[in-house]
Amino acid sequence: ALESSRLVTLTGAGGVGKSRLAVQVAVELLDGSDDGVWLVELAPLADPGLLASEVASAMWVREQPGRPVVDALLDALSDRRLLLVLDNCEHVRDAAAELANELLRSCPGVVVLATSREPLAIAAEQVYRVPSLDLPPPDATDVADVAGRSAAELFLQRAAQHRSAVTLDARNAAAVAAICRRLDGIPLAIELAAARLASLSIEELLARVDQRFRLLTGGDRTGLPRHQTLRALIDWSYDLLTPAEQLALSRLSTFAGASRSRPPRRSQEATELTNGRR
Repeated sequence: ALESSRLVTLTGAGGVGKSRLAVQVAVELLDGSDDGVWLVELAPLADPGLLASEVASAMWVREQPGRPVVDALLDALSDRRLLLVLDNCEHVRDAAAELANELLRSCPGVVVLATSREPLAIAAEQVYRVPSLDLPPPDATDVADVAGRSAAELFLQRAAQHRSAVTLDARNAAAVAAICRRLDGIPLAIELAAARLASLSIEELLARVDQRFRLLTGGDRTGLPRHQTLRALIDWSYDLLTPAEQLALSRLSTFAGASRSRPPRRSQEATELTNGRR
């Protein structure tokens, strides 16, 4: 896609692997030619007004007194050929769209790869929705039905890091398939689940996997806070919604037979709605 468009945005649900894919693309394009690949991580950025300063700092562009930082950035990049990766744009989407548009207009050698829950929605953008991992078929029980499915492969790879001698066999194939399907093939959820195998068997994990918010914790402590637990990921998604969208989600998350008259602030069953802002 980057060969035909100077702005490509990777979109998809939280935890689906947008950032990982963007980094993989960047590494593959890093061949030592031109002016390289630059990664700007926007997740910690709280103020959209500081986005241009964040990019300038990451690219070693000095701010000049009395001059808008975006002008200094555009001048510095006007004759350079590079790939700029803007990672996690969803909470500063308008500012990211504005900056990307300025870069495309003023810097013909700059290509932008963005990741965001939603497209930046500018004319030059090409959107690629990152899918969940390939799942075993429903009610899969045979090794042949599970082996080769990317969700199962990721689960087994991560499981081996936490529990020795984890292999796919006739005894655990059905459980592995069920775990991957219940987690919708979302890489982050699968990785968090596999980490629990340090203290649980695969069968015990399957029995508890529906308790997602209590079970799926203990992610990489060096990673983003919202990638350390599933609840933190859903909280981040929920907070990106407008008040009207939050109200609609709360109403849609009410089910007959609930013990409370008002649904919880973030409903587990509404995860897909929350992630996609739909």
